[in-house]
Amino acid sequence: MKLWIENPPQKPLSKAITDWGISITKLDEDGNIPVKDYLTELFETNLIEKERKFYLHTDRPLESLLSAGSNASNYSVQKIIEDERYGLFLSLGDAQLKNLIHKSKNKKALIKSIDTWVTRFVDMNEKSEGFYVLDNSLMIESALHAHHTVSFIFPAWSARFQSRNFQQNTEELIIQCMPAHLKLNVIWLNYKEMLLFEKEYLDAEFNERILVGNVFSEKVEELILGKMKRKDEK
Repeated sequence: MKLWIENPPQKPLSKAITDWGISITKLDEDGNIPVKDYLTELFETNLIEKERKFYLHTDRPLESLLSAGSNASNYSVQKIIEDERYGLFLSLGDAQLKNLIHKSKNKKALIKSIDTWVTRFVDMNEKSEGFYVLDNSLMIESALHAHHTVSFIFPAWSARFQSRNFQQNTEELIIQCMPAHLKLNVIWLNYKEMLLFEKEYLDAEFNERILVGNVFSEKVEELILGKMKRKDEK
């Protein structure tokens, strides 16, 4: 409640992205697309569901997409001279570079689709928000085992959760709410890291596994331990 998570978090949290089936590729500096399957002829109908490939000028494509995509003021429609179509552009990052996300001969359809794009991105942001709690004292056979230690695992890609101010406020809130004798770890995972974590932490029915024995592989343990180490160094 204190984190203003509107609905009970879905599990896995990465499901908000995987369910939509989006594919995001970072563009080269010269604007070339470094993949072979780019759709040169985009669909004219159902502007949200049919075209889910994004080619973006940004170092953090998913985070930028979720942050900018939920604000209608970041969208614009302009005519593309070379193929006599209109393009729907989404401006991302501090430089507000315009990224082409759809083309159509129907300008009105593109303009009308903006509200649907915004609604979808808002929904993806909300459904990405939640967290997991690990009681490290129960993980006897794990490298993560530690007495009187609790670890909070957060996703770091939604518009709110990627904000450093929000992360700092969340960490302070957890410290205030938890018993003083506990050591607390607050860990923020990007989308790919969370995919690895959730694959091993949740069972086939998305229930949280009991924290005994070797819950995680060595790869995931190293991931979490590495986050803890960098936190301690700061």
